[in-house]
Amino acid sequence: RPHAVGADGFDTAARERFYGLIVYLARLATEAGALVVISATAHRRAWRDAARAAIPRFVEVFLDVDATTCRARDPKGLWRAAAAGVIDALPGAGVDYEAPPSPEVRLDADTPRDVAVGSILAALG
Repeated sequence: RPHAVGADGFDTAARERFYGLIVYLARLATEAGALVVISATAHRRAWRDAARAAIPRFVEVFLDVDATTCRARDPKGLWRAAAAGVIDALPGAGVDYEAPPSPEVRLDADTPRDVAVGSILAALG
């Protein structure tokens, strides 16, 4: 049964709360000396800018992948759900994704894992 906007947790208000919580927890953990890695599709630049302002040593990693590749590599079935109308606010499929203008690390779908890890570690310096 299709969900209404918001019922699936992909509406703007739910995402605002989600990213705000992620940033808060990451800031607390970094203040305690932990290295924090967050994997999130923050499709609005404003959310990523807020994270950058709040978290010391913030490194933005942008995985630059086209929609065709995302649909083909859909382990959670989110793109299939968006195509079926179950999710109507998936970034890249129903909601625009605001690509970062200058991330510290830019990777593509074919970047080998060891190269990706090396690039991220180098950016962390």
